[in-house]
Order: sequence, then structure tokens, then C-alpha cells
Amino acid sequence: MAGPAGRLDAVVVCGGQWHDFDYARLQLLSALSEYENVRTRVFEDYNCLDALGSADLLITYTCNRVPDDVQQKALADFVSAGGRWLALHGTNSAIDRTPPPVRRTST
Repeated sequence: MAGPAGRLDAVVVCGGQWHDFDYARLQLLSALSEYENVRTRVFEDYNCLDALGSADLLITYTCNRVPDDVQQKALADFVSAGGRWLALHGTNSAIDRTPPPVRRTST
């Protein structure tokens, strides 16, 4: 379904830790390039609110990229307004590495 410009405006968020995001990004862009009516903007994190505001489609492939409160609201508003979000692989992965508990020794 094309947007008002006669094309589908897509935002890809692809970045994080512990994965080959360059490879994933290349594969996503290659797949999207097969569709002449898709215009794609790419970001490494959720600091893309201007682009999201005019997007029809959001594709995310992330690991340990957590949107802040403003970005979370923008994502919720995007979906509530009918935007489509394809969340791939570890998009919901947020790893909080807390230090191990301190062991107390008794004397």
C-alpha cells in the first residue's frame, strides 16, 4: 500500500551489539531494492523520529538498542496511526549486564 507520495516510505533501524549488522543491513536493503516504489532511510538506533513521522513501514533488526521514553511514545503513536512495524530477530532484546552480587564473607 503506497502512501500519499505514491510510494512506500520505509525506515530501517539496524544496529546493536553481538551481531553482524552490516550484513543484516545489506540483506534488508537488497530485499527492499526489489520494489521500485519503496524509498528507504536507514538508522542504527531509534534516533529517527523525523523519518518515522513520515514513514509507512518500520523494519527493525536490533540487539540491545532500547528506545528512550520519547522514542517509545513515537513508536507507539506510529503503530496506533496505522504504521506497519516488522520487528526482526532480537529487536526485543535488551540485555542489562548487572554486576554479580557481592559475596560477603563472615569473620
